[in-house]
Amino acid sequence: MSNIRYSEIFLSPQGEGYYTGRLTAWIRLFGCNLQCEGFGQKDPTDPSTYILPYKDFDITKANVKTIKDLPVWDYGCDSSYSWSKKYRDLCPNEHFSKVCDRIVGLLTTQYNPYGLFVNDRNTIHLAFTGGEPLLRKNQESIILILDEFYRRDNFPPMVTIETNGTQDLTIELIDTIQKYFQSSEDYHSYYYEEHEEKPGIEWFWSVSPKLWTVSGEKPEKAIKPEVVHHYKLINNRGQLKFVVRNDPRTWDELEEVVQYFKEHTIDWDVYIMPVGATVESQVSPEIREIAEETIRRGYYIAPRVQAYLFGNEIGT
Repeated sequence: MSNIRYSEIFLSPQGEGYYTGRLTAWIRLFGCNLQCEGFGQKDPTDPSTYILPYKDFDITKANVKTIKDLPVWDYGCDSSYSWSKKYRDLCPNEHFSKVCDRIVGLLTTQYNPYGLFVNDRNTIHLAFTGGEPLLRKNQESIILILDEFYRRDNFPPMVTIETNGTQDLTIELIDTIQKYFQSSEDYHSYYYEEHEEKPGIEWFWSVSPKLWTVSGEKPEKAIKPEVVHHYKLINNRGQLKFVVRNDPRTWDELEEVVQYFKEHTIDWDVYIMPVGATVESQVSPEIREIAEETIRRGYYIAPRVQAYLFGNEIGT
């Protein structure tokens, strides 16, 4: 496989979690094993009540030519265009070298004329998101992109994987991580002690398990701490990020799931992200209630900063 199907490539600050504010080059890979149609619904646990604009949207009538032309929907998965067959033909399918060219093009400015991840101004993250970037075909894409940037001597020293935490790693991706990135033990002493020379400083798992009372995805399909435990064994740098609605059922489910992950040795920081993809949803009265409850429970709050900065726009 030499071609990569993706829905969008863009440059934007990280808007959620530990690296909020860090300038990041994003590639949203196509395909997902979950649909999360309960997001934003009145009762996420009752599919008969769902409103799903992505299914009803008429691409032809709206004269949509690219993913960028699509609206941001209030209901269902906010990136349904990155996995729904309906939008597949809007998503580019390009050779991996062309994909890397596009990323470098985004990085290229008068302050970074060569499009380098490490330049005089900053160090830019590379983030793989989706859909689900750890589908087997997408793991192959990640390897192709990293190998190509290594060949070009423009390797991203910091890489984030935004995953739902349900997909097993391939041997090939494990080998790639170990080849290019510092081990968890090396990370903290990287600048202070001798270490094996590798181009990557950090591989970061941003794991967002989908709660049933928020996403509508059943726990037996969406909650896989044994899988995330394997991620940790490969590299122990990461966070757990949960989308939450201010519902007692959700808070109870959250505590059960967090405990379940702890029992599998996942002791990463827990971030709480209020449900909602639009800027309107991120300034609703419920946001303060979720923030206050998050503080009370001792977790970190992760509002969608990109919504405040750029409004209701794809590619931010």
